[in-house]
Parts: sequence; C-alpha cells; structure tokens
Amino acid sequence: MRRLAVLSMHTSPLAQPGAGDGGGMNVYVRELSSALARKGVMCDVYTRRWSPELADVVTIEPGFAVHHVDAGPPAAVAKETLQDHVQEFTESVIDRMTDPRRSNAAGTGAPADAIHANYWLSGLAGHAIKHRLGLPLVSTFHTLDRVKAEASPEEVQSAEPGRRARAESEIIGCSDALLASCSVEVDQLCELYGADPDRVEVVPLGVDHAFFFTGRPGACKARPRPWK
Repeated sequence: MRRLAVLSMHTSPLAQPGAGDGGGMNVYVRELSSALARKGVMCDVYTRRWSPELADVVTIEPGFAVHHVDAGPPAAVAKETLQDHVQEFTESVIDRMTDPRRSNAAGTGAPADAIHANYWLSGLAGHAIKHRLGLPLVSTFHTLDRVKAEASPEEVQSAEPGRRARAESEIIGCSDALLASCSVEVDQLCELYGADPDRVEVVPLGVDHAFFFTGRPGACKARPRPWK
C-alpha cells in the first residue's frame, strides 16, 4: 500500500489538543499519518471544514496532507449534531478523492489504495466510500458506544437510544480490518459487537521519544529545559 485516505470527520489533526474537540484522537491521527508518511505511505487526511479561513489543502510534511472538506457550516458544530452532516462529508471526500485536478499528498490526483476511518462518524463515511470506490476499509473506533453504556450509562444519549451502537455494528461488519489498541479492546469488539477476531489487529499506541524517554533515575531533572 502506497496511498492511504484517512478520515477524521469531527476533529482535525491540526487542532490544538485541549481546545474544543481537540484531544487524543487528533494527536493519534496526526502522529500516525506522519509516521506512515516517513515510511513511504502517502497519507491524505480528510476532515470537516470548521472555519471559512481554512485552506482546502494543508501540506504538513512530504507525503502528509490535510484536506478540509465541506460538511455543514464552516464553524464549530456540536458533536451531537454531526451525524446530520455525514452524508455531505462523504460526498465531499469522494469528490476530492476522485478529482484528478486536485493535488493530494503524492502531488497528483491519484486515488487512494485504502481508507482508514477514525471514530464512528468517519466510519459511516468510510462504509459508503468503500462501496462507492471499491476500496478496502480499516476502522479505528477510539471509543465504543456499548462500552460507554456499561461504564457510564449517564453519558449515553436518551434520544434514539442505540443509534450509534447500531451504526458501529454496521461499520464493524463492513470493515476489512479493525485496529484495536490492546487485547481488552479486542474482547470488547468481539463480545459486544460480534466482530470476527481474525479481522482485528492490535496496534499498540506509540510513544513520542521527543517527550518521553528511558534513562537513569533523576535524568529528567538533569535534562536541558530549552523553555527557560
């Protein structure tokens, strides 16, 4: 595989962690895409345009580009209403992926070899794009509705109960591969959603050695602090 289309509808890898919906998932998407690009897999990340001032394409580094596509108003939107814009996001991504006039991470309009959907909203889009373009779909959920329902039932929306869980089940059934961070998540996917264990791969979360490193006790205190 040389080209990967990464779907991250509701949070951008360019977002500041801790601001709005920016958090662990956008850091994950950015760092994984960057690592893959350095290994020679060109990554195009598609995210929802959340400001009219955003450029259509932002090149982060060679082989890694972020595409802002239209899906709802170009402004912050409550996560609870984002499903209303999934169809527009899907169509915008397909238009961008199939338009030979638009440059991607490879500097051409060449199509992707596979899709990597992050979170259930992107999974809904990935489900449709897989069948429209005939591409394999890999899904990472980050959180699962049925796990949240067991651990924190007060956080599960009362409106249309089970809507997200049903969508996750459909995405899991459609995905050619599922990525889990650990064996516990594998068990959750298989026991709560009936995922085929042969299609679940454990990909442990990485460590950024620019910030975390091993060494002798007390080494952190002795490490230079450039911000002083």
